[in-house]
Amino acid sequence: MEFVAGGSLRTHLMRSKHFDLQTTKFYAACITLGLEGIHSKDVIHRDLKPGNLLMDQDGYIKIADFGMSKTGIGYGDRTNTMVGSPAYMAPEVVMEEEYSRAVDWWALGVIVYEMLLGTRPFTGYDRDFIYDSIVEDEPQYPSSLDSEAVSFISQLLKKNPEERLGSTPGDAADVAEHPFFNGIVWDDIIEKNVTAPFVPSLNGPEDVGYFDEEFTKLSANLTQPKGPPAEMASEIDEAFLDFNYAAF
Repeated sequence: MEFVAGGSLRTHLMRSKHFDLQTTKFYAACITLGLEGIHSKDVIHRDLKPGNLLMDQDGYIKIADFGMSKTGIGYGDRTNTMVGSPAYMAPEVVMEEEYSRAVDWWALGVIVYEMLLGTRPFTGYDRDFIYDSIVEDEPQYPSSLDSEAVSFISQLLKKNPEERLGSTPGDAADVAEHPFFNGIVWDDIIEKNVTAPFVPSLNGPEDVGYFDEEFTKLSANLTQPKGPPAEMASEIDEAFLDFNYAAF
């Protein structure tokens, strides 16, 4: 994946505390399109959260960190490994049941709730309390929250995955049709014809100002490969110099 200089959605959310409705719609639309692309390749992410959503130089969101993703999961397929970040896990994952790609739509529901309200719908003092909340509690919505947003989140956070928005063969298409996205022109999002709510101010393509100094001040520790593969590397590179891509 290319370097995405705008930082994580988590960073921007922490700075802003929460987003307004239109900003949330824009980011939710970007995530929905990203999940559409992933799911179309029979991949589920399984660790969707603000820290794994990165902002590019145009202010658009890209899904990152596929370390917990799983391939070969199309509509109707199931897996059962308990992975993910506790606050964003679907109930069926927490209960160690078989689950489908609908777990990614649950995570989107948690993220949309968090973007609008600045807090997560399921909380607790530790991981076990969070798990209990996910399985037993229903999200609380302030009366001031947009009714279509409440409907959208509620349908994504259905504890029964068979009833969850996006669980049908239509997947992202069904999610995109929800009235929450009224006013979103999907082709304009795809083509980046819409100015993002926030466009990062960058001092060059390698600017790391939107990333935490805890990470950017770390020194790089490069481990040199050893053995025959390393010795053959230069010969392999020379063999492919006439191709469109060459590693130097």
